[in-house]
Amino acid sequence: MVACSQDTKISGKLESAPQVTIQSPDDESTYNNAQVVELQGVVADGNGLDDIEVLTWSSDLDGVLADIEGGAEPDEEGLTRHSTTLSVGTHVITLAVEDIDGLSAEDSISVTVTEAATAPFAEILVPSAFDRYEPGSAISLVGGASDPNQAPDTLLAVWMWSTDGGALTEISATNPTLTGSVTGTWADAPIGEHSIHLMITDIDGQTTEAAVLIEVIDPNAGDADGDGVTVLAGDCDDNNADIYPGADEACNGIDDDCNKVIDDKDLDSDNHIDEACDQYVGVLPIDDCDDSDATTYAGAQEQADGVDNDCNGVIDDGLSSFDDDGDCYCTAAYCVGSINPACVQVLPGDCDDDDASLTPADLDGDGVSTCDGDCDDGDATLENLDLDKDGDSTCQGDCDDNDPFLNLLDGDSDGYTTCEGDCNDANVSLNLNDLDGDGATTCTGDCNDNDASLNASDDDSDGYTTCELDCDDNDSSLTPADVDGDGASSCEGDCDDSNAAVENLDDDGDGVSTCDGDCDDNQPNAYPGNTEVPYNGIDDDCVGGDERDVDNDGFESTAVGGTDCDDSDSSVNPTRLELCNGKDDDCNDGVDEDNTIDCTDYYYDFDNDGYGTGLSICACEADGNYRALNDDDCYDFNDDAYPHTGGSYYFDHRGDGSWDYNCDFLETKIDNRTASWDCDLCGFLNTDCCWDSGWESGTPDCGEVGDYNTGCYWIPTVGPCEPNQSSRTSVSQTCR
Repeated sequence: MVACSQDTKISGKLESAPQVTIQSPDDESTYNNAQVVELQGVVADGNGLDDIEVLTWSSDLDGVLADIEGGAEPDEEGLTRHSTTLSVGTHVITLAVEDIDGLSAEDSISVTVTEAATAPFAEILVPSAFDRYEPGSAISLVGGASDPNQAPDTLLAVWMWSTDGGALTEISATNPTLTGSVTGTWADAPIGEHSIHLMITDIDGQTTEAAVLIEVIDPNAGDADGDGVTVLAGDCDDNNADIYPGADEACNGIDDDCNKVIDDKDLDSDNHIDEACDQYVGVLPIDDCDDSDATTYAGAQEQADGVDNDCNGVIDDGLSSFDDDGDCYCTAAYCVGSINPACVQVLPGDCDDDDASLTPADLDGDGVSTCDGDCDDGDATLENLDLDKDGDSTCQGDCDDNDPFLNLLDGDSDGYTTCEGDCNDANVSLNLNDLDGDGATTCTGDCNDNDASLNASDDDSDGYTTCELDCDDNDSSLTPADVDGDGASSCEGDCDDSNAAVENLDDDGDGVSTCDGDCDDNQPNAYPGNTEVPYNGIDDDCVGGDERDVDNDGFESTAVGGTDCDDSDSSVNPTRLELCNGKDDDCNDGVDEDNTIDCTDYYYDFDNDGYGTGLSICACEADGNYRALNDDDCYDFNDDAYPHTGGSYYFDHRGDGSWDYNCDFLETKIDNRTASWDCDLCGFLNTDCCWDSGWESGTPDCGEVGDYNTGCYWIPTVGPCEPNQSSRTSVSQTCR
């Protein structure tokens, strides 16, 4: 018997080759080199898409276009996509895959790419706009031209002119140089304003025009305003006789002297502009208060000349002969004026001209001036003499300098003198001490100076004493009366007992009452000390309204209908200039737009070789094909063609029939031999063939094939000398 075994195991897997199909573009599709080609294919594998290890889109002309690591990885449906542009020519596009078992599949289509037609570029460098010429001048014309589809010297350049938008008249026609320079000369231009035009036309018939406005001045126009100066002589406004070179500048918003600077009025040549010229824009300060005096301007040294030299509005101030403190006295022997206009007469003898309280005058007639030590020259009872000889003067605090018993001595050592009101300087128990701090002393009749809560005096005159339950006899606003009838007196905390709406209750439970400053006792989120929350419509901290301009740049946030698009950054608002910093500085809904003040010129670099053409944008970063930092490329459709030195590579033509790959406008052949092959009978009685090695039909041009021969033979008596086939070399002439 043969037994069946249940222990047999099947290992490994069934290997299944992948499948691939290109879905787009269609076979034999046609594009131009500026169009984006959308590549799409589908990949399948019986073992699952995870089995696919290698996937490549490639062109037989441009090489690898994308791979599985470069963004062409198939999705869960097996679709692989890639967008690209292709060089000019017929491409075989291949989609190839390989799985982890080494099994592969591929599909190919043909795509033809033609040159994209692009309008040429034109610019006028000379003359500049509004240049002026004398009649008969030979006007030099200098311009530039380029075209990404053809060499500059194959373009047509035509210089033309017109007047007042009339018909164009040709000046000259030419081809630009290899570098795109276009020059010409316009002689005998008529008098008047004319437009100069440069028309650049390419082989596709597309024309680009540049134009500037110039003027040929009429020398016979005379002096229209009669100021003695013609326009040719520099008159910048021949309709105004007050305006001409050399005229006095005035503060009128006009360039009176034709020096191209408005209101630079400095008639006294002190390098300070007349302070009335507020429209002047320049480096000099606008601070001259007298433009007829070179010694007078802001910051000048004040002189004793009756003139406000330093333009501070005060004449001769800061001098010893001037009263600087306004007390009507100066320190010099002769006084010229005062800072105080009320001083009708200014006298000498001031002891300190920086202190108006010190003067030589004895205003109160007590025989002592403030310069002599009078502490108060407006009070004859206060002076520095000790009339009653008690050791103190009235200036030192003697309350009565005619009574030696009223003085600053403390006879009973209770801490008070008779001048301070000690009612009995011989009884220490009667004094001005307030032992219990209730505001009353034994001298003023405190009934119990050891109990601050008991006081018979009404110090605050509110009609209540402490004995009458006055809670604070130093504050008349605090009484035991409930004046407004809100249930609380000012002694019980009512901060305004004349207004029943203001009291010390906390209605909204935020811990602060209206007496404590709560600006809205019905809003628990509004109270003093709370953190202000911008844009919520609530005065959270009770300091005056909702916060709407957080960054304090003068613009309210867009969150509350304002124009500040970033209220946390004071450098962002509608008045700012756009910078390359990743922010919408000027709040125009754009970040780092083109032509910011710190942008970079990026030139059009179609072939991404780092060298661009004449087309450019000024941007914060490269944008698409605008990515080169120069415009030195001579052919922008082949990344092997750009300005460089060295290199031993030889190619077919770069795409436009030229082999100039280093942009030196030369084609370097791989074989530069120039000798011509020749073979003739020679020797004694023509018994041999003689030859010169060389090209049979001349040196081949780039892209051509030529035969180079180094020998020949003949059959005696039969025929002429013939090329020796074994010594002939066929050369394919490649160039760089």
